[in-house]
Amino acid sequence: KNVNGSEIWVPKINRTQIEVLAIDENTAASMALIYRKIAEIQIDLIKMRNTEPPIAVIPEWWQVRIGSDRPQLVCLYAEKQGNKLGRTRWPLTIPHYVGGHKPQLPSYRKGQWEGILVLKDNSKVIVNAVSREESERVINALRQFINPSMLAGAQLKVGLRKGNQLKQCLVVPKSVRFFKTGQKNTVPDWVNLL
Repeated sequence: KNVNGSEIWVPKINRTQIEVLAIDENTAASMALIYRKIAEIQIDLIKMRNTEPPIAVIPEWWQVRIGSDRPQLVCLYAEKQGNKLGRTRWPLTIPHYVGGHKPQLPSYRKGQWEGILVLKDNSKVIVNAVSREESERVINALRQFINPSMLAGAQLKVGLRKGNQLKQCLVVPKSVRFFKTGQKNTVPDWVNLL
C-alpha cells in the first residue's frame, strides 16, 4: 500500500531458459535481445500502474482579456476519502503567482458558495466552497501567493451559485503546475507534487 491507501505494483522477475531455432550465433543473440526488451517493456508497464492517469492542465483564461501572458499557478485538488485520496480533478488557478515551487496551499470543503477575487487587471481567483466563510478563508490564504501590485484595489465577491449542484467534499492540494508566460506556452515551466 502507498500513502494514499492504494496498491503499489511491483514487477516480479523470473528467469526461464527458452529454446529457439537459431541458424547462427547472431540470430540467437538477436532473439535473446528481443526477449530482454519485451521483459523491460512489461516491467515499465507494471510500474506505470503506480502513477496517476495523465491530466491536461492549461492556464485559465478570462472573459476580458488584457493579455494572455500572466504568470499562473494551477493547483490540482483531490477529494480526501478517509485515509486516502481520490482522483485529482479540481483545478484552482492563481494568476500573478509569486510563491515557491512547493507552496503550502489550503485544503477546503468544496460546495456551492463561489468566492471570486477580482485582481487589478481583471484576472480572477475562483473558489467554490461549502460556505461564505470557507470561500473567504481560502481566498484570503491564497492572497500571499499573488503579486502584491495586483492586489491593489482587488475586489472580493462571494455568492451562492445557481444551477448544477457541486459535490460537497473535503479537497486537498495534490500537484501544482506553473506557467511563467500564461497561455503563451501551454507546457508548464515546472511541475511539483505536494
